[in-house]
Amino acid sequence: MFAGRWVNDRGSAMILEQHDDRISGRYLTQIGHEEVTGRDHSIVGVANGTTIGFVVAWPAAGSVTAWAGRIETDPHGNATLHTVWHLVRSVTGEPPRELGIWESFLTNSSVFRKAGGGT
Repeated sequence: MFAGRWVNDRGSAMILEQHDDRISGRYLTQIGHEEVTGRDHSIVGVANGTTIGFVVAWPAAGSVTAWAGRIETDPHGNATLHTVWHLVRSVTGEPPRELGIWESFLTNSSVFRKAGGGT
């Protein structure tokens, strides 16, 4: 259900593989820290029916993002994955500075569409 190439509303893409409930793959971000954009990063996660959770680490940026989402399929077979994500980081800025705990977290949502449609 989740295997395949997905592109989100910000132009980032992921290729997911699914083996039973285990998710793995690669994530290519188009936004964020210049040391991570345009580079592949590993994805690990788990699926449960129409829901999914997955994580990507960004070592060069000292951060990790976790997504939780739910897939929906329209009458034409086009799959959309609606997600909420949480990013946690330890440093930011130029020059880099250590962040206080209150400013370490970012939360938002992303919508991914399966490339080529279908589930």
